[in-house]
Formats: sequence, structure tokens, C-alpha cells
Amino acid sequence: MNRGLALDSDSMSALASLSGKVIALELINTGAKFYLFPCAEGLQLQDNHDGEANVRIMATVPDMLAYLLSSTDESQSPSGTLQVIGDVGLAQRFQSIIRNTDLDWEEFVSRYTGDIIAHKLGNMVRGSGRFVRQSGNTLRQDVSEYLLYEKEVLPIREDIEGYVSSVDELRNAVARLKLRIERLERTIASGS
Repeated sequence: MNRGLALDSDSMSALASLSGKVIALELINTGAKFYLFPCAEGLQLQDNHDGEANVRIMATVPDMLAYLLSSTDESQSPSGTLQVIGDVGLAQRFQSIIRNTDLDWEEFVSRYTGDIIAHKLGNMVRGSGRFVRQSGNTLRQDVSEYLLYEKEVLPIREDIEGYVSSVDELRNAVARLKLRIERLERTIASGS
């Protein structure tokens, strides 16, 4: 991985700026935990660390891949399994470095597995990212509709807009009443 990173000088200097930081990646439902140590030479990877990590990023495997490789600035995975504990800014900078690194992952993997397997793995990773995003969006929409229409826990947009409009009308009426009271007080004070 560091050989590939070495081909992108921008990523190497960005990783060097994070030198001394510890990033823990925990893959939910697998028990796998990795510690990343950014440095001028790229990334050092260890499976244990005695100290505290500056940030812990926990997610399922598809969500971790979607988070690290996503093309958006979303810090939350679509299915909601992603948790970031600690220095969120560090996690965002790391995500940005990984996302903006110009590496041909398939080419790198193909050196060890061959072109066909690397291409299939690439398609699988891209497909799982799309599936996670689509599933998350569908779940979010279904839960929203359930809470709105079935359980009637959340108000409908029209109800909110009507309430806000009523509050505005009441506020204006109170302001007009206040002006009338002040006018009456001045009239009474002047004795007319």
C-alpha cells in the first residue's frame, strides 16, 4: 500500500502532517481491529496498540469501505452503522486523504491476484457501496414514512408550516396590541 501511496506526493505530504496520530479501525461483526499510524513514509499498520487512539472508526466492512472511499463529504454511513469516537476532525482529514489519493487499487491488487479477480473485487466493492447507499436511503425513507403516517409521531410538513404561520400571526397581533396599550397609556398619562 505504501508503494502505491508513494506515487502520490500530495497524499504522502498529507499523511506526514498527521504523523504522531493513531487511527483505530474496528470492523463490526468481525472482531477485527487495526491501528493506522500516518507518517512521512505513508501508513504503518498494526493489529494492536497499547496506548489510546486519537480516533476510533467503527463500522461493518461495507460501511467502512463506503466511508473511506466515498466521493461525498458525508461522515455517516448510509446504513448508520458507522461510529466515530474521538477526534472527528482527524477522521475527516484521514477520509479526505484516502478519498483523494489517486491510486488504481485494481491494478495494485491485480499484481497479487491477477486481472480478472482484481476486476471482480473492484466491481464487488463498488457494488457494495452502491447497495449500502441505496439500502440506507430506502431504510431512512421507510422509517420516516412509518413515523409520519403509521405511528403519527412526527408532524406532517403542512402541519408544521401551518403552526409556524399561526405563531407569526399571533406574534404580529401581540405587537399590534402592545402598540395600542402604549398609545392608551400615553393618552391616560397626558390626561386627555
